[in-house]
Amino acid sequence: MHREFGRLLTNARGVSEHVVAAIIDIRDFSRFSSNRDSAEVGLFIKTVYIKMLGYFTDLIFFKPTGDGLLVIRGCNDQNPVYLVVSEMMTGALQVLEAFPSMCNSNIEPLINFDVPQQVGIGMTRGAVSCLQSGGKTLDYSGTVLNRCARLMDLARPSGIVFDRDLGIQVVPIDYQKRFQQDNVYIRGVTDKPVEVYHTSDVQIPDDRRQPIPG
Repeated sequence: MHREFGRLLTNARGVSEHVVAAIIDIRDFSRFSSNRDSAEVGLFIKTVYIKMLGYFTDLIFFKPTGDGLLVIRGCNDQNPVYLVVSEMMTGALQVLEAFPSMCNSNIEPLINFDVPQQVGIGMTRGAVSCLQSGGKTLDYSGTVLNRCARLMDLARPSGIVFDRDLGIQVVPIDYQKRFQQDNVYIRGVTDKPVEVYHTSDVQIPDDRRQPIPG
């Protein structure tokens, strides 16, 4: 795989695309992986990756992030933003609710050991740079994905956080009541407060509501 990636890089070019992105982080994964046999870690991560992806439709890209997954879906005339946001949010909420039982020993008999029980999910949308070559997508980058990662970091101890750019107005009405509005400062994104929305299980620290020291 890495050899093909290296070959494709020779003729790669960047194009701009409008996407909805979500980053799903498995909380406490580092501690878990440091205390388990590598085969057990591999079995767990393979199982949850497959199950997480099953909750999302029409993804144009996904990749591991170390402790979880980045999933991306494109917006265009055939896939209007309100529909993409609705379906991505449905998938994110389902992952959040299903994660604690994804690797239950009654469902996955080989996983008879304790595994992480929580995920944090960040979501946003906007224009990103897509690196393409030979009809294949190699990677995505840009400030939208950086912001998505910062929102994911806010989703602690678990839950979903999205920002104003995703748009509360395009989130299905039935889902809107599950989110609370807040204003936070996000290092590396802006020195002004950012309007965010989060599920009730997210606990925003008080210091994230204060300006970041210069």
